[in-house]
Amino acid sequence: MKFRSALQAWWRLTRGEHALMTFFAVMFASHLVAKELDSFYFAALGPALITAGSFVLNDWFDYASDRANRRRDRPLVGGEIKRNSALTASIVLFAAGVALTLFVNAACFATAAIYSFFAIIYSPLLKKIPLAGNAFIASSMGVAFLYGNLAAAKPLQPLVLLWIAIAFVIGLAREFLITLRDVKGDRKTGALTLPMIIGPKATAIVSAFLAITAIGLSVLPLTVSVNVPYLVIVAVADAMFLLAAFKTLSGQGQQVLRQARELTLRGLIAGLVAFAALAVA
Repeated sequence: MKFRSALQAWWRLTRGEHALMTFFAVMFASHLVAKELDSFYFAALGPALITAGSFVLNDWFDYASDRANRRRDRPLVGGEIKRNSALTASIVLFAAGVALTLFVNAACFATAAIYSFFAIIYSPLLKKIPLAGNAFIASSMGVAFLYGNLAAAKPLQPLVLLWIAIAFVIGLAREFLITLRDVKGDRKTGALTLPMIIGPKATAIVSAFLAITAIGLSVLPLTVSVNVPYLVIVAVADAMFLLAAFKTLSGQGQQVLRQARELTLRGLIAGLVAFAALAVA
């Protein structure tokens, strides 16, 4: 039972679901470009490890903020994992992830190294610059598709570029929702986020506008050809994003923001499945 609890704590610390999403985003983007899947399992492993390492390091830096926000769901604040162990794990994950990309190609290695650099300076520097930290996190949601295209050693494909844009826009919308929830702790750690500048209601409006923009972009592939599986799945994803936007426009309480965060996470997963439907068509 203790072993299972420890695994669950590490899964939460590394945000295992995000690492898996990165893995499959790379796989699907590579398949879309190269029309094959088997040869890209290895290529997708490095970015997944880097993603996990970035979340661990972020929680390590955000320990004071999470304590101020009473985030007992975070393994470091809850005492389930020691901070020293988390820092060591982050270093190992970053090092292993970047090292693995060396065996893919030079473009993938450069992309992984640059992303890792910004991930490392995110909490101590970027997060304290208005919008810079949000923009980086949003870009991290699209970089897996870019990496997947580069792993296939082909020119950037229009559909991949479109999905990078969609991931960035919806990622930015989700980031603003998360900053609404963490204002108290962020203020104590010196971060300056959008809700502190324009207020919670205006931030919710900006987030909703971005979500609607991403939904509009998600319709564009259907103007080229009608892919029924994509249509159905992307409609589910878009509905989740719309519901999250509606909830946060109605109120910015902690319970509402928690629900919106979960809805947008499910929306991201559904969106990835929709992209897979395009990739294998």
